[in-house]
Amino acid sequence: MADIYKIREIGLLEQGLNMRLARQTAIMANVANVSTPGYKAVEVEFKNRLQSATGQRLGMAETNPGHLPNKMRGVAGVSPDYKVSIDRTRLDDNNVDLDKEFSKSAANTIEYSTLIAVTAKHLKTLFSVFEGGQGQ
Repeated sequence: MADIYKIREIGLLEQGLNMRLARQTAIMANVANVSTPGYKAVEVEFKNRLQSATGQRLGMAETNPGHLPNKMRGVAGVSPDYKVSIDRTRLDDNNVDLDKEFSKSAANTIEYSTLIAVTAKHLKTLFSVFEGGQGQ
């Protein structure tokens, strides 16, 4: 019976994918502006907002399996925080570090790919249920 809540997880997974897309867009903008004098790298943060939306930061726990889970409430309205990096700058006041940006991009790509795989697995399970268990 607990598996019925997996459909709520799809919303959380979708939001995670959207956040990683926003992060990748910011990384690409940073790389594109590596030679722009005065450009400050932008960082996208969303972990704290997702934790707040899922109740994890507040220490909420599901005390009874029969209760509706609080974990997924409010996730749809979560948006990322865009922060301008205050790291040291070059002589032209640009602070984009290509090595750092490429490293963040690689980590973000791995996280995005993992979320895609998890989402696909959940959807396969849901479709299997809709088909009466014939798809497994």
